[in-house]
Amino acid sequence: MLISLPMTVRVSRKKNFSLNLNQYRNVHFLTLNRAKIVFKEMVKSTVTKLPLYNRIRLTYIAYPKTKRLFDAANVCSVVDKFFSDALVEFGKLPDDNYLHLPEIIYKFGNVDKQNPRVEVLIEDLTTQPQTSEPKQMKILLDSNDITSAIETYIRQNCSFSMMANISVDMSYSKGSCSCIVTTNTDEPVDTTSPDPVVKRQAETPAPVSNISTGEERKDPAQETPKKAAVTSIFGEKPLPPVKTEAPKPVASTANPFAGSQETEEEEQDEDDDEILETLIDEYQDTEEEEAEEQPTPPVAQKPKSIFNFKK
Repeated sequence: MLISLPMTVRVSRKKNFSLNLNQYRNVHFLTLNRAKIVFKEMVKSTVTKLPLYNRIRLTYIAYPKTKRLFDAANVCSVVDKFFSDALVEFGKLPDDNYLHLPEIIYKFGNVDKQNPRVEVLIEDLTTQPQTSEPKQMKILLDSNDITSAIETYIRQNCSFSMMANISVDMSYSKGSCSCIVTTNTDEPVDTTSPDPVVKRQAETPAPVSNISTGEERKDPAQETPKKAAVTSIFGEKPLPPVKTEAPKPVASTANPFAGSQETEEEEQDEDDDEILETLIDEYQDTEEEEAEEQPTPPVAQKPKSIFNFKK
């Protein structure tokens, strides 16, 4: 139902009271009481025709006289206070608390120079279902449900076979719960992959032989790297390269070629001795040249005495 309410009331012959919050908080209490009585008398004829309500929603729409900017709640809040008290006083509403008046809305309508007013729309909420607060959901689990959930989680995230026996022991205390999980498998657990990974040992490939000569072909990675030619540290003259060969296995006494092997070893020793002698000779020659190039230091003379002793 829509009802029209006044925005001003006459409190004396020469004084009007504007229904807004600025005057409501500054006016004398006798003037405020007089304004409330006059307002009730003005709406009595309309309110008495209303039915009885239990829960209602009030929507106030302000229609000011001028285009001057104003706060809608500044006007509608005082009108709401007077009108709600009138509904309770005339017996149309049990009380104006939030149980019977849960929702109040303020709006701006339009500018009306001829008839400035505040219209109130009354909506009955008794027939409408009340919106109850959402209830919290509770999930009740017993020990069997918890044990089954833990076992399922372990089988899905750890690499145990489905035939492995997993036992979960639960222990409870005040405000806490703990569990111990045991299994009878001895296989290592790979937590990075869902399935166990079987690592195979790399097989060593068989040596490849040369078809033409029948000799065994060596792997380039296993061959001994050759050393560069050795040069002298005292000059740029290159020295004869040193033969570096892989050591050969010692032959047994029954080997007929043992003598040739000893001969090769002796020749290798002789070459090493020659290289060593060459290095020593170069070193000595270099020292002699450096000694010749250095100038002879002057001989220090004895200082002459200033005292001449004659016998």
